[in-house]
Amino acid sequence: MNLIRITCIGLLSLFFYLPVSGQSTAVYPDLFGAYFNNMALVSPAYIPKEVKMNLNLSYKTRTGALNKISTFNFAFTRVFNYTKPNSHLLRLYFYNEKDGPYIHKPRAYVNYAYKIALTENLFVSTGIALGIAQTAFTAPSSTANGNSLSPDGSLGITFMYKKLDVGFAACQMFNSVVNPVVAPITYKRYFNTYVNYTFKLSPFLNLKSGF
Repeated sequence: MNLIRITCIGLLSLFFYLPVSGQSTAVYPDLFGAYFNNMALVSPAYIPKEVKMNLNLSYKTRTGALNKISTFNFAFTRVFNYTKPNSHLLRLYFYNEKDGPYIHKPRAYVNYAYKIALTENLFVSTGIALGIAQTAFTAPSSTANGNSLSPDGSLGITFMYKKLDVGFAACQMFNSVVNPVVAPITYKRYFNTYVNYTFKLSPFLNLKSGF
């Protein structure tokens, strides 16, 4: 019975198909492990609200056989004129992704963003982040070691209306190619969008939802 089902599915697949896409192993991954708590990685135009300074530090690792895979993130943000309609910020952040004991992918950026008021409730912010991205391979054998640096950067814009934020960003905009050992690795350009809405549950508690 199972053989008949498999045969029927195989015959149907000759006439019906679904387009699929995948990411080549030679392309740097789009999905960072620290997206969940560092909006600076999503868009350089992100400006935290009602904050003069912000320090973000996170570390995530796995357990068991995958305990050598981890991500580390550090970001320091200073918002100038944060109580006024027009403000700007300077942000420094560092991110390192370890794919096991031998592969490291550190990044470091300087980020500047500026926010202006279009109306009483509508604001727009734009931002740029410039820095370096590195891919490094370290192994017990010296012949297998290698690392390569590349310039990297991103641009972003965010619209804010009352408690709603809508943002768009172009990341890895240089399409840089590095060659740490033998095979080249491409930091391919990709785009992020996000929507956040904040619910005020009490004077001391806010709930933010988004995608």
